[in-house]
Amino acid sequence: MRKVNMSVMERLALHFGTKTVDDLCKKIDIPAGTYGYWRWKGKVPMRTIIKIAHDHGLNVDWIVSGEGEKYSNNEDHGEAV
Repeated sequence: MRKVNMSVMERLALHFGTKTVDDLCKKIDIPAGTYGYWRWKGKVPMRTIIKIAHDHGLNVDWIVSGEGEKYSNNEDHGEAV
């Protein structure tokens, strides 16, 4: 596990537009108890962050730190230029 600030989960909630922990857990396909455990430990497994990034076309660096582009470079997200 990589120690990361729980703002990772806040950042993901903002991205997905979720209002509750349960809604976020459904979006990223984890049990709510797992979220609680991560919050208690103050850690999110890096493999989980990588999977979420891959599944949703997000940039791992953005998820972890909020820095860099939000989306990975190889995805088209329909954003106007």
